[in-house]
Order: sequence, then structure tokens, then C-alpha cells
Amino acid sequence: ADHAQYIAANELYHKMQANRLLEPDKNTFALMIRVCGDQNEMQQAIDIWENQINNDEVKYDQCVVSCLVDALSKHGLLDKAQQIVSAQQRRRSYRERILH
Repeated sequence: ADHAQYIAANELYHKMQANRLLEPDKNTFALMIRVCGDQNEMQQAIDIWENQINNDEVKYDQCVVSCLVDALSKHGLLDKAQQIVSAQQRRRSYRERILH
């Protein structure tokens, strides 16, 4: 994504948040994290994942996590990427124990 696409995606995302009629879903968050990663806006990508996704089903969605881990890895933030992967694995393991 080029910078113009990043700006357009960011504006649309903020309009969705302000509107309250359009709730961002896992696809919206995955796209925003990917676009942030493409533009080296890693703090924004991390903030979206840590503070703006309030639903764990969305936060730990495979696509959302993959986009974040990909972005973090591309920018050398391997420790943070590993933390995210570990958190997802712990959550998956916990859910499997509860469901069985």
C-alpha cells in the first residue's frame, strides 16, 4: 500500500469509529494493521491490536494476528511478534481445555 492508500484507509477507519453505526470487524482491523505495517506505522498497528480491538474473538482471529506478526517481523520487532504468537497459543490452549 502506498502512503495515499494508508491515509485513505486511516480516514475511513476513523469515520467508522466516529459513526458508531459501522462497527469495525476482523477484516477492517486486519486491513488497518497491514496498511500500518506497510507504512512503518508500527506504533499505530500495535495500538490498534492492544487498545482498539475489544473483542477477543476478533483480536485473536488468525488473519488479524497474522497481519500483526507479519508487520512486526518485517520491521525487526521479533520479540513483540513472539509475544503475540505466544498469547494466541495460550488462548487457543485454554479454549481447547474448556471445550473438552
